Amino acid sequence: MSKDRCYHLVYLGKRDVIIICFSEDLFRGFLHDPAYFERFSFFNRGNDVCQLRGEIRQRTEGLFAELIELSNTKLDTSMDLIKVLMLQLLITIEEAKRSILAPGNY
Repeated sequence: MSKDRCYHLVYLGKRDVIIICFSEDLFRGFLHDPAYFERFSFFNRGNDVCQLRGEIRQRTEGLFAELIELSNTKLDTSMDLIKVLMLQLLITIEEAKRSILAPGNY
């Protein structure tokens, strides 16, 4: 199996397996990029208020609920999971803003 691929294996019976192969470079690219957050429009333009509706609002509310739940746990990995959820939240909001501002959607 080669790196940077996702494999979905289905076995006869009840087993359904997904294997993800990746190299450290997959994460290193954005973990070491000091300008990574400049990709998010709400950090660059002073436009830091977003109104979320419908499915996006429900998805972000779910992420916020997970963040609150994780903040109340004492797992060794809690802070890492919080960072991942916050990043997912930022990406979700950025994608929503881009789809709203796409030509024909305003």
